Amino acid sequence: MKNLLFPLVAVLIWSINAVVSKAAATLIEPASIIAPYLWIQGVVRIGANMTAIFMNLAPVFTAIIAIVALHEKMHSYHLIGGSIVLFGVILAQQLRIPLTRRKPEYNSNEQSS
Repeated sequence: MKNLLFPLVAVLIWSINAVVSKAAATLIEPASIIAPYLWIQGVVRIGANMTAIFMNLAPVFTAIIAIVALHEKMHSYHLIGGSIVLFGVILAQQLRIPLTRRKPEYNSNEQSS
């Protein structure tokens, strides 16, 4: 079985025409080179905590790209899901107050009267 696997894979690879390989290269380049570079620049500029919030926007942009580039139909679940994600990101950006309060630290240098 192992002897047949390599020739089969080689035939499949060689049977891909130039159009498909060019389209695959066009899709692979932004996803594997440009996107990680931009992500790292975001971490450097605004920090890991803030950047992690924006990871939730990936499905929203995926849907937008599919609708624009692949001419997919927009459905109500795209709008509902995208709205929920955007609301969550906006809410996370606006809420800076921690949900729990810290206990005041005891300073042993202070003397009580």
